[in-house]
Amino acid sequence: MSRIVDMVNRVNRYGTVRPNKYKIEFAGVAIEEASKQMYSTHTKPDGSEGYTNRISLSCKSFSMPGRTITSKDFKTRGLQRKMPYGRLYTNEVSCTLLMGAEMFERKVFERWMDNIVDPLTGRFMFYDSYVSDAYVTLYSEKDVPVYKIGLTEVYPTNVEALELSTEAGAALLEQNITLAFRHYYPIDISGGESSTTPDSKHNTSISRNSSEFVPMKGTPAKHANDGGVQDIFEVSNEADFMNNRFPGFGD
Repeated sequence: MSRIVDMVNRVNRYGTVRPNKYKIEFAGVAIEEASKQMYSTHTKPDGSEGYTNRISLSCKSFSMPGRTITSKDFKTRGLQRKMPYGRLYTNEVSCTLLMGAEMFERKVFERWMDNIVDPLTGRFMFYDSYVSDAYVTLYSEKDVPVYKIGLTEVYPTNVEALELSTEAGAALLEQNITLAFRHYYPIDISGGESSTTPDSKHNTSISRNSSEFVPMKGTPAKHANDGGVQDIFEVSNEADFMNNRFPGFGD
């Protein structure tokens, strides 16, 4: 019984994080052409302008990346020990998107892939011209950001086939997408969602500062994705900043 009481006290003291409160963002000029309407503007009931992050709202599920430290057995004398010699990432994440009536969620990634390899000539574009950065933010029960990661050099590798059926009934059409990335790094959000991770902390060859990346047009409002489409959003300081920094976004 004391074990149950301890668990309840732990939950009351530290709280929990639900897997359905998250936000996905893509950033970078490489995918602006492919991502038209990925972020869009809307008018709130009070007449002010807000931003909608359509891809995040459509994202039914997302696989957070993991990491591994590789090791090998080493022994000089006595018992052997495992010594680390490298780090590995899965280098892939996947997401499932609920399809909109105009099939936007599939089209946006098809356009992105067309920017990787020309559909007519079969020629591949320059790597830097199609890779992007992405951010994933987790939120508490009170919609406070508690954990955020950045993904570098992101691009889609697979737009899965859609299984159509006359027996599907009222089932909703979903699209599975696979994205490749180079590596991921945690972002320090102790000073707010827009705070940065220390330079070169996670990769000595790359200075990682979240303010260095150029978010796409119509940076979304700061809110948790509750797993369903919402009609009213709050305009965050982040959205206000981006709107002032890049006039005309979302026009």
